[in-house]
Amino acid sequence: MEKDYIGYNFWYINNEQYDNKVPQLRKYSKSTNSIARTNDANYTYFVANVTGGYVFTNKSKSCIWVTDFFDDRIYIYSDSLKLTKCISGPDGITPDFMSVNKDNYNYIVFEKGKTYRGYLAYTTTDKHIYLVYEGTNGTPYQTMDLPPVEVFKFDWEGNLLSTYQLDKYIYTISVDSSEKYLYGTSCNSYEGEIVFIRYPI
Repeated sequence: MEKDYIGYNFWYINNEQYDNKVPQLRKYSKSTNSIARTNDANYTYFVANVTGGYVFTNKSKSCIWVTDFFDDRIYIYSDSLKLTKCISGPDGITPDFMSVNKDNYNYIVFEKGKTYRGYLAYTTTDKHIYLVYEGTNGTPYQTMDLPPVEVFKFDWEGNLLSTYQLDKYIYTISVDSSEKYLYGTSCNSYEGEIVFIRYPI
């Protein structure tokens, strides 16, 4: 049994002005005696509300993927946490931030009236990765009439194989074992009815 796991660093932000000077990924021990207490950390900026990503791996490929929540970047690391590839696009999302001081602490937020969203969900197979991409780039936050999303299909080396433009907003994804169908949960608004849908691939 492995003793460590890899997680997204709570204090990381990809922004020169508000950089806490910590790496994007961090190795954590499964020992309960070594769990990092993030609320005790002494960093300049609180950034967790504007940064983050999904972290997943394929052990047979010895690589670790990170898909960003708030921009359109994908990072691929070796199992020793060395960055081997960064995939940017399709929209060139670069969030605008501002600092808000509250209780003598610097909270980093998006500039007023702006929202950003990159990758919403993922699913993997032995050969492929499927990513749900929203692509919100500096527009006002909306909870109604959610936009249709795209699904990107990659191989584990980071090559884009296919793109699928869906007709609905989905926020979870799965594929069947033969990769002939894509499944997702969909809604038109955050308070609306949730439906389970299927698309042929």
